[in-house]
Amino acid sequence: MDIIQIILVIGAVIAGLIILWAIIASVLAVAAKKQFDKTTKKQDAEYDAFRKRHGLR
Repeated sequence: MDIIQIILVIGAVIAGLIILWAIIASVLAVAAKKQFDKTTKKQDAEYDAFRKRHGLR
């Protein structure tokens, strides 16, 4: 292999790792968003129940 092929292979490997990292980051972001929404809805429900229980508007 001459130097050009080695450089191209290294570039392809780096590009593949960047794409893999982006996919993993996207999956983690979606999972975090779902967890955040679930927690927020639960907290909102608890807050509403607290307000009703104590006669607050």
